[in-house]
Amino acid sequence: LDRASTAFAAAAAKATESARRLETELDPSAESHALNERFAYVERQFLLPEGLPGRKWFRHCLQAPGLYTGYAAKTLPGIYEAIRAQQWGVAQSQIAAAGQQVAQAASYLEDERIQKEAIII
Repeated sequence: LDRASTAFAAAAAKATESARRLETELDPSAESHALNERFAYVERQFLLPEGLPGRKWFRHCLQAPGLYTGYAAKTLPGIYEAIRAQQWGVAQSQIAAAGQQVAQAASYLEDERIQKEAIII
């Protein structure tokens, strides 16, 4: 998870640098459209296909309502709730899953060939 977040921070910095360079263009290029697509859809890369443990309808690995907080969000909910319940195996699997999703988001953000049709929802 730590390596994935470092990779995502680097990808985000690179994408931000590209956006700053492109914002001076008077006529948006294909490159700026591709970058906008990546910014618009990168959030979907944080969705866990199988959902959170015990709550399959919540799929976001970085934030979701807590089990006992109503709609108040918890950060890294799969990890947080597993540690709170002392389910160490589940916590480890959620750390790995979150790391995989963050790494996938970093790759997605860096990939200049991404097209809207290729996005997995």
